[in-house]
Amino acid sequence: MTPSRFVFAFLGVLTLLRLVLIGQFELFPDEAYYFMWSERMDYSFFSKGPGVAAAMWIGTQLFGPTEFGVRFFSPLLGLGTGLLLWFFARRLYGEPVALWTVLLVNLTPIFNVGSVVMTIDPLSIFFWMAALLTLWCALERGVAVPPRRGFNWWWVASGGVGRRLRPLCASLRNAPKAETMAPSAQASAQKR
Repeated sequence: MTPSRFVFAFLGVLTLLRLVLIGQFELFPDEAYYFMWSERMDYSFFSKGPGVAAAMWIGTQLFGPTEFGVRFFSPLLGLGTGLLLWFFARRLYGEPVALWTVLLVNLTPIFNVGSVVMTIDPLSIFFWMAALLTLWCALERGVAVPPRRGFNWWWVASGGVGRRLRPLCASLRNAPKAETMAPSAQASAQKR
């Protein structure tokens, strides 16, 4: 079995197990607090952006106001983060390193808790990883030999993920902007 097939099978089975698990225990206090927000959607809340409430609202519209409905997107965000990690690590270091990266991240207890419990953390980690991958793709295109000219859609994607979706999660409000990271990342990429 190739590493890519193994990773996809591993993440698929793990996501199915997490989907079975999310309805087996009652909500934690933070989840109940965010669930109350999802019942009264707004542009922002006292301490967080609307992302977690919106995800819970969609989940409860699909599956009802149950633990499964509230947590539905948490395993899916864990799957998405794992896939983004796979593609990013594979781009940088190849399939063997990408395989170990995905396996080790999914063995980390805090990542597993975040893939079962719906708080702002699964959203934050997913969007951080998406912004990192799109920024790297934009930088790769910019430092290609010969450099590619013309419009670079990766910069639009990186700015969209990093700047426009960031307010969904309060933990990203102090994140460095892609524009400030780009010059140093380009310089390090050109040194190789």
